[in-house]
Amino acid sequence: MRFIRTAVVAASLAALGAVTAAPASAIKDHTIRYLSTNPVNTDIDLGAPGLSAGNKQVFTNDAVRDGKKIGFEAGECTVVLVTKERLAAHCVSTLVLEAGTITTQGVFQEVLRDGPRTLTTAVTGGTGRYRGASGQGLAVFIPNTDNGNVTISLD
Repeated sequence: MRFIRTAVVAASLAALGAVTAAPASAIKDHTIRYLSTNPVNTDIDLGAPGLSAGNKQVFTNDAVRDGKKIGFEAGECTVVLVTKERLAAHCVSTLVLEAGTITTQGVFQEVLRDGPRTLTTAVTGGTGRYRGASGQGLAVFIPNTDNGNVTISLD
């Protein structure tokens, strides 16, 4: 299920907080960039056999900045729509960092003939230094890979 695999790159795209000693209130108006890479996925075929609504994928991705792993993302996506032309999946993810976690969710949509391009998600909260986090993220997929460049804008 490569379609979901590429979706999960961005499922937690809003999950990365700054790795600093600042309190949660200091993360406001902050932009973070990283590469979501090296996915490990487990596909679960539910519903009709093959790619269909109800299928799930659970995943972990490395969060990499300047060539160094700074954390990992863990989550799941559930396919909610499959047609001949498009796919949609609802994804929930948590980024685990030394200073805390950040959660995200969003709906991934893909025109199948074009492959994945971008995904926008909402930052829905966090723990530790990132308690109360909110904002938005954007993942831009790297063509022919399961990797994505992520930009997080925290409010």
